[in-house]
Amino acid sequence: MKIRHPKGRDVRFMMSGGGQNDSDLLFRLTSNLTCLSEEELENLDAKDCTMLLKEVSNFLA
Repeated sequence: MKIRHPKGRDVRFMMSGGGQNDSDLLFRLTSNLTCLSEEELENLDAKDCTMLLKEVSNFLA
């Protein structure tokens, strides 16, 4: 699975929140960076989904 590096617009999206909670924002950002739909992320095995979410979180740390 390829994850692209976030761009400024991705950081802006995370900072704005858009009225969503942190987990919703992280799922949406992960979807944007992996080209997987949020539904596809939800249907991944927990181990695989957690790995992707953690990797995307590391970009923001």
